Amino acid sequence: MQTDYDIHTPVGMIGQPTGVTVRAGDGGVLDIMSPMDSELERFVLDEIIGEPGVTTKGIGVTVSGGIVTLRGSVSSLADKRAAIAAAERVTGVRAVACEIEITLPSAYRTEDQSLAQIAAAALEWDSFLPWRAVVVAVEDGWVTLSGTVAYAYQRASAGRSISYVPGVRGISNEIVVLSEVAKAS
Repeated sequence: MQTDYDIHTPVGMIGQPTGVTVRAGDGGVLDIMSPMDSELERFVLDEIIGEPGVTTKGIGVTVSGGIVTLRGSVSSLADKRAAIAAAERVTGVRAVACEIEITLPSAYRTEDQSLAQIAAAALEWDSFLPWRAVVVAVEDGWVTLSGTVAYAYQRASAGRSISYVPGVRGISNEIVVLSEVAKAS
């Protein structure tokens, strides 16, 4: 069990207490957070809370040395990605470690065959992608994208389109960008 104790709490710029926080962790080990880490923790949590459409109820934030760790569970891949992006936007964050799990509501649990059909349809509706340039494979809710496109923005668009499909637990984007291949040769 982890307990926080504020040693001193002068009011900071945004009206929140600041100061050194001592955490009693497992086995009574004390971890002293610098004011920067404790402020970053609050700023990251505020940024995630302010993210439209993200349910933050199941997300916890810890910071050590500017490294943010996100823990907990969310109901979609889109929520997980939005939480990571929100943490990365905060000034002073050096890196983000994501330990967020996706726990799909029963309404979103889908057979892989149905999920593949929905994902393929989502790609067909993506106006940035050439018709059927991307192939979808699904295993246990994990979508793998393959194929070739001309530009990096098309590869990114395909991944973004799939991240909003209910029931997707993760994405492996293996799409090859032809313009990058041409530059390499």
